[in-house]
Amino acid sequence: MSRDIRNISEKGFLQFAQEAEASALSDTFWRVTLPQNLETTSVNSPAFNTFLAAQDYLKSSSMLMKGTMISDLITISGDVHHIFPKAYLKKNGVDAKGRKTIMTDSFQKEGR
Repeated sequence: MSRDIRNISEKGFLQFAQEAEASALSDTFWRVTLPQNLETTSVNSPAFNTFLAAQDYLKSSSMLMKGTMISDLITISGDVHHIFPKAYLKKNGVDAKGRKTIMTDSFQKEGR
């Protein structure tokens, strides 16, 4: 942390932030690291929460519930359900680990 503070003092915050962003969010991050981090069963993973934050920021609507915004589903703590039936995924060659990942999930309102 003291190194970061020193670098901010020397370079200024904007340059420091741009360099930190460029090193942490390279093409490899988007093509390899992030997809690997989404291969989890936890809906509380940092990668999944970042994905939800991006959908909220972009004002995305739910793909399965017309007229419902992702932000509304996050706010009401909607249930997370699989988008694709497990049998469909299995039939199409998705292994057991892949069938359990958050990439096959979607928020839905409670009671649906």
